[in-house]
Amino acid sequence: MKIGICVEGQNDIEAIKTLLSKINSTYDSLSEVNYEPRYHRGYPDLIGHLHQTLFEFSQLNIELIVVLIDNDREKKNERLKRLIGKCRRSKCNYDFVAPGVAVEALEAWLLADESALSKVAKKIIPCQPNPENINKPAEVLKQITQSSSIGIPYHE
Repeated sequence: MKIGICVEGQNDIEAIKTLLSKINSTYDSLSEVNYEPRYHRGYPDLIGHLHQTLFEFSQLNIELIVVLIDNDREKKNERLKRLIGKCRRSKCNYDFVAPGVAVEALEAWLLADESALSKVAKKIIPCQPNPENINKPAEVLKQITQSSSIGIPYHE
């Protein structure tokens, strides 16, 4: 199966691939998955290039498209409504677009998994009690990754 991934930033891609591989492992019929990632420079860039990205995916015979955005403290579901509208107006007529908003920010979602962060950073990362309430979760994640003993790069 060929899956197109369209996200706001480069770091979001690996997180989504990990999530999709966990979902895939529960279905025998989806044994081989190839990902075609597209990342943008935030929400405005993603929305501005969505038609072009969907067209590119159609040319590559992508079977499923996952488009993920952050809510970034906007009124609940406003960005999702805009995203769904944009997908519907696309000239590519995709039946298999899965648009969604993970959380306020994908980085908050990543901060919620302190055991995975601890494994990657090779140090104990404390539990974040309410990752959704962290004002700038990308900054917190950047601090964690940069202070890691293995020097994980973080790209926005």
